[in-house]
Amino acid sequence: MKFIALSSIASALMIAAPALAQTAPPPASPPPTAAPAPASRATPVAVAPAPAPSDHARFRGGIGLEGGQLIAPGTFNFTNVALDAQLGVQINNAVGIYVEPNLGAIVGNAAGLSLGVGLLADYTGLAGDAITLGGGVETKLAVAFGDTSGGGAFYGGVVHFAWNAVVGHGEDGVRRRALVIGVDVHLLVGPAIGAKVDDDGQSASANATSFALQPMLTLSYVAF
Repeated sequence: MKFIALSSIASALMIAAPALAQTAPPPASPPPTAAPAPASRATPVAVAPAPAPSDHARFRGGIGLEGGQLIAPGTFNFTNVALDAQLGVQINNAVGIYVEPNLGAIVGNAAGLSLGVGLLADYTGLAGDAITLGGGVETKLAVAFGDTSGGGAFYGGVVHFAWNAVVGHGEDGVRRRALVIGVDVHLLVGPAIGAKVDDDGQSASANATSFALQPMLTLSYVAF
């Protein structure tokens, strides 16, 4: 009887085991993983543009070489080369005022000296920084000796045209430095006397006038 009872219990357990296995709850799924937070983006910072350079008054200076003719009609015609300087103020990018002293030599058929000083104003604003126009007043002394000797003391006006062939800017963005090629025309009045020795070397003729014309080509370096 005991054997029969144990066999019955074992059979029941064998039958119940698969059922328990089938009815056991499935293992719990792992909790959902939270999505990673999006990477934060740096907020762009607006950068204000650099302020434009402020135009202002500044020192103006320059040095140059000029050459041309000093012509007193009917009296003398001298070849004149000279050094000149510019000393003054550049009021703004457009307008400058300066004193221009010059010291020169008369060469060719006569040898001598010239000395002058002018007060000029000019305007730079045509074709950007490329063209300068100006003018002013001046005085000039000249004397020479040679096949034709003569000289004069003059005063008058000068008309100035220049091409700023090469232009650079300083650290402040305003001041300019330029290689300048120009033409000056001097219209002068004052007593001029000339004397010419004739070809025979025995006689001389003298003439006088009160007007002189001096066209000059110029090459300068100017900071303005």
